[in-house]
Amino acid sequence: MTAVAEGRTPLTETAIEALSASAADDAVRRGLSDITVFLSSPVEAAVLRRLLSDPVIASVGTGERVGDDLPADLSGDPRIGRFWEPGAWSLPEPAEHIYLLESWRRLTPDMLREVLRCEVSSLRIRVGQRWVTVPLRQIRAALPMLHAINRTAASASGTARAALTSGRRGLAGVLSLLGMGSSSLVGRIVGPPAPEGFSLESVFDFMLKNRPAPIDPVPGRVVLVCGSLNPGGAERQVAYTLRGLAREGFESVWLLCHHLRGGSRHRYDFYLPAIAAEGVRAREIRRRPAVGASSPMPPGLEEAGRRLPPGLARDIGNLYREFADLRPEVVHAWLDWDNVRAGLAAVLAGVPRVVLSGRNVGPRHFALYQPYMDPVYRILAQQPAVALINNSRAGGDDYADWIGIPRDWITVVHNAIDFADHRRLPPQERAAFRASLGIEHDAFVVGGVFRLDEEKRPLSWIRTAALVARSIADARFIIFGGGPMREEIERVAQEEGIAGRLNMPGVTNDVLAAISIMDVLLLTSSDEGLPNVILEAQWVGTPVVATNVGGVSEALEIGVTGWTGPRDDIEGLAARITWLHENASAIEAARSRGPSFVREKFGIDRMIADTIGVYGIGRPARAPSSPGQPAAKD
Repeated sequence: MTAVAEGRTPLTETAIEALSASAADDAVRRGLSDITVFLSSPVEAAVLRRLLSDPVIASVGTGERVGDDLPADLSGDPRIGRFWEPGAWSLPEPAEHIYLLESWRRLTPDMLREVLRCEVSSLRIRVGQRWVTVPLRQIRAALPMLHAINRTAASASGTARAALTSGRRGLAGVLSLLGMGSSSLVGRIVGPPAPEGFSLESVFDFMLKNRPAPIDPVPGRVVLVCGSLNPGGAERQVAYTLRGLAREGFESVWLLCHHLRGGSRHRYDFYLPAIAAEGVRAREIRRRPAVGASSPMPPGLEEAGRRLPPGLARDIGNLYREFADLRPEVVHAWLDWDNVRAGLAAVLAGVPRVVLSGRNVGPRHFALYQPYMDPVYRILAQQPAVALINNSRAGGDDYADWIGIPRDWITVVHNAIDFADHRRLPPQERAAFRASLGIEHDAFVVGGVFRLDEEKRPLSWIRTAALVARSIADARFIIFGGGPMREEIERVAQEEGIAGRLNMPGVTNDVLAAISIMDVLLLTSSDEGLPNVILEAQWVGTPVVATNVGGVSEALEIGVTGWTGPRDDIEGLAARITWLHENASAIEAARSRGPSFVREKFGIDRMIADTIGVYGIGRPARAPSSPGQPAAKD
């Protein structure tokens, strides 16, 4: 590998060519193809074109530019990602195997979090003359331990700093044992100890007390903020909400996303055609380049912004400017990542109504929880403009207990589904679909539709299936979905002896057809809000067996359309499935009652009415009414 300076001096074209060739050679030796080569400094258009012409290189990353941007043919190319000072990146498509060409010192915790969030398979960084693999899987596994230390220690600042430092050292030790080879490198990845002399809560409180002058909102303008429109459960609810709002006659309905480009394995634009057909205006959040050392934060809050994690400060600044330009009357954020960012930005901009939508239990239960989420939620919950909602009572109560607010401060707006006249597949089509997957028409099929990630506990699903297989000779198993745990699921299925009876077709475009070929839907999640897949199963008359977590029981007519059991009782779940196999009348009762139960309790009109009620601005399609005032919180 050609040696180049380790500092922030932009690489020469010669160095870029040499390093990209070294990365390509390394990838070929490892049997990899379609790699991403990423630079943090701006790269000329001609160099980008040469890199993209390499058969091993599928995508590239380049630093932000001030002034003239890339030519039109490159600026909209999804294969080109961006690095944003002082240490964040938006990944290109595809981004499966990333090589960071510049010094490993450019890698920040925010960049690493984005890699984990986007399910990148491998990340390699340059340390001296060699490429070092960042152990993403081990880091992901260690995150809950580190976050648990942070939460436990939060009650006393001195103890918190000591415990946080201890936790980081523990993770650094894990990384060193895995061959990372540099104490400064693991320190860079894990992050520094908490700064002395201030708390994040005091910084957020200062920001809100010193916010700029409020915007002059456009009456009836609503802006939703969400990570993307990929084929997920929360994203489906975003699409339903946008379509419903668009039909209500608001001045305009907007959607801002971090990712909305098509043509990737993440399918960020999956629901985009449906909302575009209703006239919803959707686009990605615009990232403003930083000029020199300037802060991305709103005017007057630059110094406070320097006290925040760089990626958080930049996102708040970008969203603040979006809201200042669009001047919405309502901002409705979805999921924790955007609740904290869009929530702060909207309150800073003076948006009259800010709705934060939780779709599960609180983020403390999940790997990508961040310590700054606690103080942001606590501060925002006290703001008169802010309303918190959740899609289940169990989820709302968990958030309230975590934040430390009364439970009735969080309003429940249940999920909705609407598949018009779509029904369970008729027997002939059902048999044909099964045959296309190699499943016998008369097999007893236990299925699942979920993301292949830890919170869905797919390994518990496989072990439950293995118990069922011992009792039901003709049982077959199928999982629709994608995610980072596929290889591990396949390995455990092999160990449990059911690999030959398990199908994993990937993500489905037709969830109703997929669930229609099942005799039972099994869900073994560790935590849930109100799962869409349970509503979808009942819509087509497939009985549900699930762990009794979050709002699962709220989504079922227990004992008729579905049955629940304790989270760790896979024997009980398996026994219930076996009981259903032996009681055809119970399956028929669920098939008959499920569709009507869902329509009665989870219709879209009801969800839209509840949502507009939280907005407090009235239905514009009816007689005009003055904007409602949020209830006082005392």
